[in-house]
Amino acid sequence: MSANPYNPISQIPNMGRQWSLVVTSPPDDTGNSTQATLASTGFIPEPMRLLFEVNLPGYSSHATFWTAKIEIYNLGVDQAQQFITGQGSTVVLSAGFQTGSFGIIFAGEVYQALYERPDVIDSKVTLMCYTGIKETIANFAQFRGNANMTQMALISKMCAGAQNPIAINSGSTDTLNSMPTAQSQLPRARPFFGDPHKYIDAVAAANNLQSWYGSDGLSVSTMSDADAVSTITYTSTTGIYGVPQQTQDGVNFIVALDPRLRVSVPPMQVNIASSIIRQFEFTPPGYRPILDPNGLYLVNGLQHRGDSRGNQWETEIIAFTSIGGRAAYVYDATSPSGPELDRRAPYGN
Repeated sequence: MSANPYNPISQIPNMGRQWSLVVTSPPDDTGNSTQATLASTGFIPEPMRLLFEVNLPGYSSHATFWTAKIEIYNLGVDQAQQFITGQGSTVVLSAGFQTGSFGIIFAGEVYQALYERPDVIDSKVTLMCYTGIKETIANFAQFRGNANMTQMALISKMCAGAQNPIAINSGSTDTLNSMPTAQSQLPRARPFFGDPHKYIDAVAAANNLQSWYGSDGLSVSTMSDADAVSTITYTSTTGIYGVPQQTQDGVNFIVALDPRLRVSVPPMQVNIASSIIRQFEFTPPGYRPILDPNGLYLVNGLQHRGDSRGNQWETEIIAFTSIGGRAAYVYDATSPSGPELDRRAPYGN
């Protein structure tokens, strides 16, 4: 059967854009919520313009958050009013391509809704969205830590008993259980009161781990974990824009928007073996930045950017150089006996 020449769906990978935005209002006094769904139509140009910038860092949950800035042009009056008064609404933003990868790139809560008229014709609603605000800022835990209670048990009790309970994803539970201090016990009973994430971040830093709060709950990861969940391969002809840039810890590069990418536990791996990389300038006597000869890098941060009626539809990847599936920045490459663990804690801890 021949293809329908009037089918608006693109049959060429990475050509036809696709997106959807689902906004669910908080329950009213009767417990009912309303849901609004906006989505691409498949026609070019799109009748509705939607812009977004999504930041997903794999850093300390006390230093930064997963965020999304979503701009929607020319909504109907009633729907615009619904969005503007919808602080506390939840959003699910999906993006990708009609043929190829399409999926959720952000899920979080509307922290602020802004309305403006940038010119005499257009109106715009901007949703400022975050993940984990109530779990990581407006939160506290108060409980008694009993004598001989392990550090892992303390974290579990703190997360479950917090004013806003903190979910721990399964991969992070495994990481926490395997950390060197997991079975360290309290010598005596002591009280705990205050922000649970300050304690969690302190424990993570003491074990050379990173912690952050994402759409699937609390994540704690080691970038020296050799068990990467999966590997995605990119080349200059299959998704990479421009030339990847080497950094002190690895490489940054931009690809066609790809919702398959995740800041996850254990870390996801990307392969750009066939790409030329613009190298980082090295000035002695600092640590010499290195590249992986096999082109393997561990994802430690993502930024999705898109404009449904513009040119931008991309994902920027922040990644660490991988040596055998482990982040190179935790190694001392100057050791004559081969790579040895460099005990410097990441990010100046």
